[in-house]
Order: sequence, then C-alpha cells, then structure tokens
Amino acid sequence: MMNKLPCEVVKDLLPSYIEGLTSEVTGDLVKEHVTECVNCKNVLEAMKEPAAPPVSTEDKKEIDFLKKNRKRNKSIICGSVIFALLIILVVAFVKNFLVGRHAFDEMMAWEMSVDGKHMVLDVMVGSGNGVSYVGFEESDGVVKVSVEYVKRSPFYSKSDVRSEYEAREEIRQIWIDDRIVWSDGERISALASAVYNTGHAYVGDMPANSRTANVLDMVGYLGSFGNELQTTTEPYGWKMNLTEEISAEDQAYKEAMMQSYACVLIAVIENLGEVSYEYRVDGETYNLSVNEEKACELAGMDIKECGKEVLLLQKLLEKTGIDRLVYISEADAEVMQEDINIEIVNWSDTEIASYAITYYLDGEICGTMVGMNADESTVEKGELLEFIFLPEDFIDERWDDEKEFVAEIKICDKEGKEYTVEQTLRVGINFWTKYQFELHGSPEEGFTLEQ
Repeated sequence: MMNKLPCEVVKDLLPSYIEGLTSEVTGDLVKEHVTECVNCKNVLEAMKEPAAPPVSTEDKKEIDFLKKNRKRNKSIICGSVIFALLIILVVAFVKNFLVGRHAFDEMMAWEMSVDGKHMVLDVMVGSGNGVSYVGFEESDGVVKVSVEYVKRSPFYSKSDVRSEYEAREEIRQIWIDDRIVWSDGERISALASAVYNTGHAYVGDMPANSRTANVLDMVGYLGSFGNELQTTTEPYGWKMNLTEEISAEDQAYKEAMMQSYACVLIAVIENLGEVSYEYRVDGETYNLSVNEEKACELAGMDIKECGKEVLLLQKLLEKTGIDRLVYISEADAEVMQEDINIEIVNWSDTEIASYAITYYLDGEICGTMVGMNADESTVEKGELLEFIFLPEDFIDERWDDEKEFVAEIKICDKEGKEYTVEQTLRVGINFWTKYQFELHGSPEEGFTLEQ
C-alpha cells in the first residue's frame, strides 16, 4: 500500500512517463495507477494525442481576417441574392402592370367611327386586362393603331378604352396591328385583309404563292395539289395538279371553287395571267383554266384593280363566295360534328348575367338555350359568349340549307332584370358555320343586334 502513488504525483510524472524518462520502478507504479484510476487514465490518453502546432501572432491575425472576410462574403452573397429577387419581382411587376405588352388584333374587340379627319375608337382587350396605351401613326391618309395592355390593376383598371384621333388629312384607311379594319367608309373583314397582305408581283415566287394559298385554305377545300409554274412566256401561268380524286356528286362544287380561287389569285399576283387545274373525277382526267379575261367576266369588274384596293378585293371575295365558304363532303359529314356556332359580343354598357335564346326552325319552336360564363361572372363590355347548336337540338334530325334558323333573345342583367332584344336573329342553316353578332343599346333605349 505504501508504494501507491497519489493522483497529484502521477499527473506530475505523466509527461516523463510518456517520454520514457522515468525509472523502471516509477514507470511500473504509474502504469499500475492509471490502470486502476479512470481520471488519470483519461489525462494520460489526452496527453498522448498530438498537440496542435503553435500558431504565431501573424498567423493568428491572418486566420482572424479570413474568418471575418468569410462572414462578410456570406453577407454579400445573401444580399446579392435578395437584391436579384427583388429586381426580378420589380421587373415582372412593371412589365405586367405598368409597361404593357403588344396586343395583336385577334386579342381585341373594337368599334370605330370615322368622320373626315376625325376618328373615334373603342377598344377592348378582355376581362382581367387593362388597356395601357393606344397609339396612332399616320401617313397619306392611312392611320395605323397600336394597342398595349397590362394586367388589370389600380394603375390601369379599364379593359375598354375610348380614344379619339384628329388626322392631318382625310382618313381613307385604318389598320389595327397588321390588319386593315376599315377602308373608304366600310369595315374590312379579316380574310380580305389577310389575302390583300399576301399580294405580290411575281408568280415565280412560289413561297409567296403558297402564303396566298394558305390564307385562302385552298388545300382545305380542294385537297392537296402539286404546282407547275409557267414563267417563260406571257400569259404567265400557275397550274395545280390535284392529287385527290373528286367524286361525281362533288364535281360541280369543286369546279366552281376552282374558278373562284383562280379569280382571287389572278387579282393579287400582279403578273399572273392564267390559273389552270388538272384533276380526276371517277378515274377520268379533266382540265379547267381561267385566264385574266375570264376572271374579269366572272368578277364583273377589272380583276387586276381588285388586287390594288382592299375594298375591291373584299367585294371580289363576296362575289365569288369565298368570304362565306362552308363545305363538307357527304363522306366527311358522317365523321365530323355538324354545328351552328353563334357568338354574341356584348358592346352595350350593361353587365349581362345570362342570355336566353328561344330558337325556331321553319317557324316551329325547338327549345330554349341559356348561356352564361362558366364561373358565373357577368359578361362585360367587349366580351363574347358562344352558343353551339347541334342537330339533336332541333326537331328534325337533319338540317338543310333551305331551312331558316330564327332565335329570340332575352338578356338578364346582374340585378336580375330581364330585357328582350328588339330584333330576332335569323341565319341560314349551314354545316360548320360561325356567325358573330354584336349586342348594342341600353335598358333605357332598348337592345339591338348587328351581324
């Protein structure tokens, strides 16, 4: 027992013990002690671990600097990320609610009136949006209108805006976006404007020819075809070889369409003098040609002048029937849905809760269709509501062109008051036809429809 060492003595001896500097007897005593004493054993194990190298004063200063710099860098990075997010949010806010985006013509509804040099334009960009800018540019009596819109907000809360413009000279034509909408006192249809804008000088420019054919949807009505151009001698020609055989019952209709298309092509392609077709009917090959003289005869006017003025071109489209093309072959009719599509655009100042259309066929009542927005919101000024009538909505299982579709319309405002539209809606029955009407008026003056 006398040889037992106290902990204080052992702790003093541990450095020498670790270095192997104690005598054998002292070493054995220390070893025996640490085997039995947990506290001293832990001290011994801790002293055996390698010690960290001493840090100089300069190194310590550098380490402290790096630690401070790292904290500062973290703060800078976090600040930069937050700043970038704020910039993105600000840019998105400005773009969506302040600066605005260009409104294409198909995104808008409008009404206009022109009196000499003065024009009044009512433009609507749809619910949820507000008109942020209406601009006018003028050159040689042609006024071009550009519209920008933003998300509706307290900054721009109106989706419909009235703008007035006083031109430097008499207004003869108005464009909205890339579309001619008014010319020499008459509204211009989207089709007439689109066809007019594809007009070009040379039939040898096949890409330009294709743009005109695509706007006219020639493939849709005549089927696919190959092209042959004759640009060596006048009259320069364009021949189309139809690849799909025509049935005997469709022959007369297709040939009438070929002549109508030929007239329009000769009108809008300056040096085109003749359009011809080659096609097969029940296995037999046929040819049909329309030259400039024949086109003038069919149109009842100078065909080349029609390509120079959009209003004359619109009259040509009306004369040839291309402005109201509605055709489905009997075979296609069996697999395609037949419908009458009626759109009513609310141009009154009344917020409409619902429409009720009571419709008749040949004077006999067929039913009543009620229409409203899916979310039950009111139909505001400039918004449209669509009604689709199918064959099963009528007494007869089959429609035909000789029958007349007549509808009486009542509207209900957001207060629940009901009003009857003065005119009845009358249209012919045609396959795959869309009719668009505008509702005007007020509860005080009465409501009217314009097609």
